[in-house]
Amino acid sequence: MSSLKFGLVAVILTVAGKLLAFGRDVVMSKYFGAGSATDAFFIANTIPGVLWAAALVTINVVFLPLYVAKRAEGDESAANFVNQSIQIYLLLALAMTSLCVLAAGPIVQLSAPGASPETVETATSLTVIMAFGFAFSSYVGVQNAIQQATGLYRAPLSVPIVNNVLAIVGIIVAAQYNDIRIAVIAAVLAWVLQVPIQRLQTRHLYSTTLRPLISRDTVSRLALLSLPVMLGTFLDQINIYIGIYLAGGMGPGAISHLNYASRLAMFLATTFSMLVSYFLFPRLAVDAVAADDARTGRTLALGILLIVGATLPPTVVSVMMREEVVSLVYGRGALSADDIAATASAYALFALGIVFIAVREIFNRLFFSHQRMVVPLVIGAVASVVNFFVSRWLGEFMGPAGIALGASAAGAVYLLGQAAVTFIWKPRLFTRALAIELVALFGAAVAGWLALRAMLPLLEDWALVLRLLGGGVIFTAVFLLALTPLVWRGGFRRLL
Repeated sequence: MSSLKFGLVAVILTVAGKLLAFGRDVVMSKYFGAGSATDAFFIANTIPGVLWAAALVTINVVFLPLYVAKRAEGDESAANFVNQSIQIYLLLALAMTSLCVLAAGPIVQLSAPGASPETVETATSLTVIMAFGFAFSSYVGVQNAIQQATGLYRAPLSVPIVNNVLAIVGIIVAAQYNDIRIAVIAAVLAWVLQVPIQRLQTRHLYSTTLRPLISRDTVSRLALLSLPVMLGTFLDQINIYIGIYLAGGMGPGAISHLNYASRLAMFLATTFSMLVSYFLFPRLAVDAVAADDARTGRTLALGILLIVGATLPPTVVSVMMREEVVSLVYGRGALSADDIAATASAYALFALGIVFIAVREIFNRLFFSHQRMVVPLVIGAVASVVNFFVSRWLGEFMGPAGIALGASAAGAVYLLGQAAVTFIWKPRLFTRALAIELVALFGAAVAGWLALRAMLPLLEDWALVLRLLGGGVIFTAVFLLALTPLVWRGGFRRLL
């Protein structure tokens, strides 16, 4: 019962954090719409993300397992390693902050060369403000990793909830004073507030020391293991950067349309897939240690089928009813009808990559469980090149929608690359049963799509919310009915 309770709490906190992160963008669209101010806001959020998120991710992937090993050596060894790591990450954060403060203008101009002078000026000041949050986020990241290593999950999973609530409040206050800088200041202050909250959770695990402790061995171990992860994350983040770079010259609001659309698509792509990957990762790690390919194949198949089964229905419905979905989510406040149409157009093409992006999470966990860190890095590099050239080519005659289609193409290339490498490396992981079940899922989605397409004209006169609910019910009913033969045969029970 305790594990069930833990799982339920973890699911609730994770989903709440995702919903509030998405809600932050909804509030932004309500109060600021789409224009030079929001373009500047999204540019400023992306630049630190590209520069700093890559380093921040390594805390969980690299620091956490090293800390677990140090704990086995004794409390003193673990405490020494924690203090060294905090100092190393703080120095790295200060270096990145200095870079952003001193070179914010050139970085923004390079990021969005076609943006208006007003947008560049605002984005430059916002980037400088955002950079001051690096040191605090690195410290919080270490505290969170320590808690996860000791079985404490509630406080780390609550971080996005607190941060996004404060970010939403900041956006509302910023709208009252017509100064978007307040929204960014609030986001930074959220990280500042997290420092004492998270340290309170770890105070009994180690004592803080202010004297310099950094050793060459610790720096070397962290750097060697972190580099491929950092590069892989950087390449993943660079795909967002590519959209801003190409959309900068497409007029005021183009960057915002892309970001609103991509945030909606990523919400669908990552919410359930991250949960599945989070809970199946330990099982994959155990399978890897035991070199049990049969069990690994069942775990991988379970993850793929759960992710596809949960992601495909809302994706198909939201694409078919894209203007209704965008209107419901963003269509209140400052976002105009033209902005909604442009966002919906971009979303429909971003959505083509949702399932690919969702499934890649479980494949990444497969590679990480076998310590094959370089594989996602190489695949990510190929996908980024595809994204840039396809988005640039399509963007010339399709505008922001072409950039969205290029991002989806990159997502497909990424997943196909993962599948190809896995098939060459461990072909036993792919079974005939998995292929049959995937065909059944996509066949059910096609049946649901045909039914919804036939019924949509009957829903035209319904109110917006009722129209969306009706469309969802029609698709889901047909989708589940089409899966009945597979469920009747107990197709999924073999994986549990």
